[in-house]
Amino acid sequence: MSEAIKIGTKTLDKPEDFIQHYETAAWSRTIHCEPQTVDVTATIKNGEVKDLGIGWTFKGVVTDANFPSLFGGVTTFGGKRPQEIGEEASYTVTPYAHALARSLLDGKESGLELDVVPLYTPFTDYQGEGRYSTGLFVEPTEEQRERSRGVQLALGGEPIPNKSPEAAFGWATANQSLARDMEEKAHQLRGIAEYALHNYSPQHVPKPTLSEVQQVREQYFGDLSLTNEEYGRMIEEADKRDRAAEARSEVDESSHEL
Repeated sequence: MSEAIKIGTKTLDKPEDFIQHYETAAWSRTIHCEPQTVDVTATIKNGEVKDLGIGWTFKGVVTDANFPSLFGGVTTFGGKRPQEIGEEASYTVTPYAHALARSLLDGKESGLELDVVPLYTPFTDYQGEGRYSTGLFVEPTEEQRERSRGVQLALGGEPIPNKSPEAAFGWATANQSLARDMEEKAHQLRGIAEYALHNYSPQHVPKPTLSEVQQVREQYFGDLSLTNEEYGRMIEEADKRDRAAEARSEVDESSHEL
């Protein structure tokens, strides 16, 4: 079994309260931590931080402890533990290594000084389709760095690199993954548009509001964002169909009159 080793530090630059949860969501302990710098430890396998092997621990004091009695999973009475207030305690953060790597690559992490390198990791799945993930690496090879660079080029919309086959591989797999995501989103948008057109024909006035369409969208496809531009295009297409239907109807009426 691999032992955890120090790979850097994490700095908490301002006071913060952390809520520690336990076996049931109703139980919690609030730990107040003052600014501090602590060690970041991780377990390494084949030069990469294991996905569940990284973490750091802040020291603080308990400011609230709530452990109510439960009956059938429902809180009943009591639970406050004033005797714990002021006691020393600790709060441990254990992010997924791949999620932390992505956050570092996106520039969303602060206070971390690490001796490992966050990289994109492009690969092809068992069906031969391009995909990519992220990871934290100890002394990555030049090939790993080039592949990661290729993914970054793809995500930034840059053209395919023509000098490095490793970077080209990263670029190609990332673009294939992006194209698949766009295709899925297009399918979802098409479904929403068809639903709206079916339920808001020329006889249904006024047209649906953005919030109404968003409500239907979330009901059938989950919490997905719909921009004003996308909504505008959808309504514009609906108006075109309405005008075409009205024109056909007028032509049909004229034919009957003749």
